[in-house]
Amino acid sequence: MEEYPPSYTEHNLPLVLLLGLSPDSRDDGSSAAQRQESGTRLHIHSPQCDSERARHLAQHFLALDGTQAAWNATALPGPAATMKYRMRSVGRTWTLSPRKAAPPPQSPDEGNRQSSPSKHMELHSTLSPLSPGSSLYPDGIMTPMWLAKHQDRVPCLVIAFFEMSMSGGSSVDDTIISDINAVRAALLRSGCKTKFAAVLLSEKSIVRAPELEDRLTSIRRTTSLDSKTGLFFQPPMSSAAEVSTFVHGIFNTLQPVSVEYYRDLTKHARRKKSRSSVPVSNVATSNGGPQALSSISWNARYEVKLGVFAEFRSEMDVAERHYSQAIEDLFNVEGPFETTPSWSPRFDETRLLSDAIAIRVVRCQLWNSLTSGAVQSWSNYRVRMRDLIDRRGKGSQTYSWAAWECRWAKTMSELVKRADLPALKQSMKQSVEDSSEIMVPPTYAPPERTYAAADRMPPFLMLHHAGYWLRLATSATRIRWQRALDIPEDDQLPPAQSPGSTLVVRSNAYDCYLVADPDEEYELSGKAPIGHVSSLSELSKASAHELSARGQGRLAAELMLALARDFSRVERYAEVLEVLSPVYNESYWRRDHWLLFGEVVALLNQAAQAVGDSEIVLATTWESLSDPTRLAPGSQANFTHCIDGVAVRGGITVADYTDHQRHCPITASFAFAESETFVGDSMGCQVTLSLPSSARAATVTLSNISLTIGSYRPIDLVHTVDDAASGITAINLHERDGNLLGNCNLELRPGQASTMNFTLVFREAREYRLKEIALSVKTDRFRLKHTLNNIEHLQAKDWLHDNEGNGIRRGLHHHETTAVTVLPKPPKLRIALVDLRSQYYVGERCTLTIRVTNEEAESVTGSIRQTHDESGDTALSIRWEADDREYTGANLYPLQELHPDDSALLTLSVQAPLDAGIHAIPLDADYTLAGEPFTALKRTLTLEIVFATLFEAKFTLSPALHEDPWPSYFTSPSASESLEGVPHLWRVGSKLRSLADSSILIESVKVIVDHIGEDASCQIMDLDRLDQVTLSPQGVFERAFQLLTRKGSLDDRSPTAVELSLELTWRRQDNDNVSTALVPIPRMTLPTSEPRVLCVHAESRDTGADVVLQYHLENPSSHFLTFAITFEANDDFAFSGPKHRALSLAPLSRHRIDYHLLVHGALDAVKGPGGPGRWIYPGLQVVDSYYQKTLRVQAAGNGVKLDAQKGLAVWVPASTEKR
Repeated sequence: MEEYPPSYTEHNLPLVLLLGLSPDSRDDGSSAAQRQESGTRLHIHSPQCDSERARHLAQHFLALDGTQAAWNATALPGPAATMKYRMRSVGRTWTLSPRKAAPPPQSPDEGNRQSSPSKHMELHSTLSPLSPGSSLYPDGIMTPMWLAKHQDRVPCLVIAFFEMSMSGGSSVDDTIISDINAVRAALLRSGCKTKFAAVLLSEKSIVRAPELEDRLTSIRRTTSLDSKTGLFFQPPMSSAAEVSTFVHGIFNTLQPVSVEYYRDLTKHARRKKSRSSVPVSNVATSNGGPQALSSISWNARYEVKLGVFAEFRSEMDVAERHYSQAIEDLFNVEGPFETTPSWSPRFDETRLLSDAIAIRVVRCQLWNSLTSGAVQSWSNYRVRMRDLIDRRGKGSQTYSWAAWECRWAKTMSELVKRADLPALKQSMKQSVEDSSEIMVPPTYAPPERTYAAADRMPPFLMLHHAGYWLRLATSATRIRWQRALDIPEDDQLPPAQSPGSTLVVRSNAYDCYLVADPDEEYELSGKAPIGHVSSLSELSKASAHELSARGQGRLAAELMLALARDFSRVERYAEVLEVLSPVYNESYWRRDHWLLFGEVVALLNQAAQAVGDSEIVLATTWESLSDPTRLAPGSQANFTHCIDGVAVRGGITVADYTDHQRHCPITASFAFAESETFVGDSMGCQVTLSLPSSARAATVTLSNISLTIGSYRPIDLVHTVDDAASGITAINLHERDGNLLGNCNLELRPGQASTMNFTLVFREAREYRLKEIALSVKTDRFRLKHTLNNIEHLQAKDWLHDNEGNGIRRGLHHHETTAVTVLPKPPKLRIALVDLRSQYYVGERCTLTIRVTNEEAESVTGSIRQTHDESGDTALSIRWEADDREYTGANLYPLQELHPDDSALLTLSVQAPLDAGIHAIPLDADYTLAGEPFTALKRTLTLEIVFATLFEAKFTLSPALHEDPWPSYFTSPSASESLEGVPHLWRVGSKLRSLADSSILIESVKVIVDHIGEDASCQIMDLDRLDQVTLSPQGVFERAFQLLTRKGSLDDRSPTAVELSLELTWRRQDNDNVSTALVPIPRMTLPTSEPRVLCVHAESRDTGADVVLQYHLENPSSHFLTFAITFEANDDFAFSGPKHRALSLAPLSRHRIDYHLLVHGALDAVKGPGGPGRWIYPGLQVVDSYYQKTLRVQAAGNGVKLDAQKGLAVWVPASTEKR
């Protein structure tokens, strides 16, 4: 904004004059030239306050100066009483600007006719368009002098400082009173409504000098100053905090007074604007001369005044409204832009005023955090001004318009900087290469609520940081430079050397608004130190600095590249190196493979050769080998002589690069033949180098290649001239000075690959990884070393084989080809299991045959150990079986000496667990070779044996009738006799399904009592004898047992819990080893005190009955029970016995009821137990009369069963049915 008058662009702050203090050293006296002798002079005769205390006080007053504060609402003004001011310490004298202009001169004759003309003539301001002496007369709108007058000359507040000396007496007070009255009278005489206040500095406080109170009272009464708002007393203060509090207390009081001053000026300007007629000057304009200011121009002038006064009051929203209206008036169809010819100086004055108002509009919006609104105002004004210049001016294709575009963008950048908006300072996190996080300010401010609620806004309408606007200014400056270079030769001459006709044409063709004439503009476009290129340099560097600070490094590098083009265009190669060297060294484009990097290399190479920088010439030439189009033709015909024409300091140029610093033109890859190897074995390695194919690329000869593989010895491949310059080369490595050295041809031709094969032998068991490959080129002028340490790029995907001169690629199976795992030397003693079955069964004793074979080249001796962990419930019982009893059952079994290719058979006996599962049996063979007795080798084999369940079992439990009589409840036992409990007989049925994969033989089956409750006994009885049974896979085997339980005491009524297991002795058909399988029977809880009804099929002794059913009602409880018995009629049979009956049972008793059944007719016979017959379903209902509980009838003998749906079923053989 330096092209504009400072008073047009500065933020307006209330002016406060400090009289009586030392002049401010920061005041540059720039307004002294505007001092007018006719103005009112303020002067005090009292001595100037120069004491240390006064200077300290002045510093606190000047600290309230807000000239350099940020232009935003958070900086100024803050809360009430913290408003910022423009503070000026002016000493003892100050001259105010005159308020009215002097009357125009008159002739003597006119004076005789009118003795006092000034009484009848209205006088106007010296800066008014109505005053003939004003530069605005008669049709100017505004001048910067008016803003400078209110900002620098006419204060809103005058504060006078006086020292009350204790030794002066009344004369000091009289001088103070005289000065105060004189200053107040001068302010009144000037017509300004400036407020006045006085500060009295005393050497003592009123407490220590009570007479000061009378002196203060006298001064206050004589000067008529208000003790609260006009007269302030400062006693001695010991700390800076007290002085600061005193100063802020003064402005707490005077701030409303200051604001009121500018409010009065606003009212005065608003009254003038509200007049119905246009003001007319006292002096009539001549015919043909400029006309008076139009009405709309007057409105624009008053809008500007109202906006400035609002800005003085820090009411930025009000100021923006007035400024916006002023711009509308200027661009109105009847406004000055449309009515003033473009060749008139008033047109440029109006443009200057319009630009200043637009700047203030944007500043007001930024002040109020209307970021997107400020950008729209900036953009809209640019569009309107361009349209105006295209219609009314010289057009927008001139260097003047490009200069305006640059100036407008720079102005926005400065406004953004001065605004210091919090939205552009809030940091955000950004990741960097080392995975850490840094704080980066945002690149643009988010839109305000008004725009955020609407549709998505385009990015260019959001407020970006200052670097964005400087970048726009750079583009406009470059356009200005080009248009300046396009100025015709006739217009390049100074006006003194050009004919008059050319000057006329030139004045009609060129717009010189705030720019130089065409001849001077052309001079700026050359190689001069101060010109367009220098401006481009300043703008580009400032923009790049802002962009880099916000993480936009690529955009900053692009700006530096464009600036380097401009420097190269004017042959300023030193500046090219200065600008491009940081971009080249830390280029994002190199890493991302952007095409722009090629242009960086070309410009740097050209500049380095012109300046004589051999290091940069070498570096750029080296990187350009991968893309020869980056350099000029012929510049890389021979890389080894690239710096022959450049002077080298020290004789030899040394360069050491890495992948992160420079791009290597040679592509290198490395691969191990396998991912694993053993100690002492040979491992093949392959290195491939290639140079990109290009017509102009030169042959590159490497002096040597160095490979670093983990902790292995360094490997150096040295160049040796031979006939094989490409293809696949086998290299024999030999040791020299602790390194492995090999010779090969390292001459690389464009588009060809050179492959080197060599072998390594590793002596330590560990992992080895390729760390780096270093390529070296050595000549008599330079030493270049490029280290490739990006392992991801060095990994080869294929292995190249030589097939009669043709390379055949074979894919590698391992993914990480630059790493190899070296394992310890492998043992060659083989352990194998002979005749391992697919599965074994729980409880089975297994015999495993193990064969140990010596595949070593020497005899071996050692031992074999089984290391199964036998802890836990599911542990295996394992033992070795041997002829020698010493080793039978031991975990360790010795191996006799085994000659090469000999075998030994060992037997391992394993007792299977009782639960199914998979068990691992580790076998460790520790042995030594006959030739290396101190080198222990170990071979491990882990046997996985599956132990499966042999049987799938189902069990049934049903009650049975015990024939023995029960003890009588009415018989008293003797004293020595204790009655046992009631015997209960139960029937346990089992159904086993074979899960074996082959037939098995069942030798025996029996039930084992695992557990029974206390005070109870249990006896197992077989129902029949079992012979050997052959059970095929999935075959079913059924077996039943009787279980007799009895309580130890007749008084024990608790249920009996019984846990049983079914023990089966079995063997395989092809094996004589007998095994035992234990099948657990689910836990059974047998009731002993519940009444029950048992039905048995008795043998018929009556020839008239087919079936005799005996129902036994048992009452094992200690209560008398009564039952209601009902036998239901059935169509299948007739019965003899009680149909309805009530039966009472004493405690510990049972009763039998017999029913004789006669079956009706003959039905279809079915197969059943004992032959053909049929099932009938008699129904007996037994109900406990007291509990109303129906007892279920249980089948307790042969020929009787329970059906789930029909109830009790009785088998009737076919031979007994009656017709």
